Amino acid sequence: MTERPILSRSIAGVPAAGDGRTIVAPCIVPYNRAQRVADFNPDGTAGPPYDEMFAPGVFRNDIAAAPQRVLVRAQHTEGFLGIVGRASALHDGPNELGGEFLALETPSGEQALGMVRAGIFTGMSVGFEPIVNRRGPHGEVVRTRARLDHVALVLAPAYPEAAGLAVRADSGDAGRIDLEEFRPPANDDLERRLRDLGLHPA
Repeated sequence: MTERPILSRSIAGVPAAGDGRTIVAPCIVPYNRAQRVADFNPDGTAGPPYDEMFAPGVFRNDIAAAPQRVLVRAQHTEGFLGIVGRASALHDGPNELGGEFLALETPSGEQALGMVRAGIFTGMSVGFEPIVNRRGPHGEVVRTRARLDHVALVLAPAYPEAAGLAVRADSGDAGRIDLEEFRPPANDDLERRLRDLGLHPA
């Protein structure tokens, strides 16, 4: 079976202020709004342009399942180091999909949060896998069902009229990574040998 490509679309944002870790995006994807887009081919070249529109509820399955599984990436960077946060809530309204996202307390998460506050990351982009499409009355491709793969903080959004980003304080520590979870189990024999060699603190 042919694997479906992951496509991306961006929306505009504004500089944000505050000392919290929650990034609020009132609009991630606008609904019923045609936009001229072009997808990249596997060789990195741009494909032919076409008009695209997202139908309300296109991501309803992801919202109903586990929104916290939706990761936040910086500029769609792939791999572990590209992850800068995760969704804490997704809001599906009649006109747009919005959400709230926790920045991780990692070097990449801190950098991304600082870039949002400084107005360098000006919007969010959605990475999605199209599943069900139809043709609209003017020939546009209407996305009626898609899988939300990730969202990304971006420099150059594609929907300049959409709502922006804000950072607000968050009283919890859901974005915190407990490094103790990654510490290997104690090895008394290894620690004794390291102490004998002067390589382990007493």
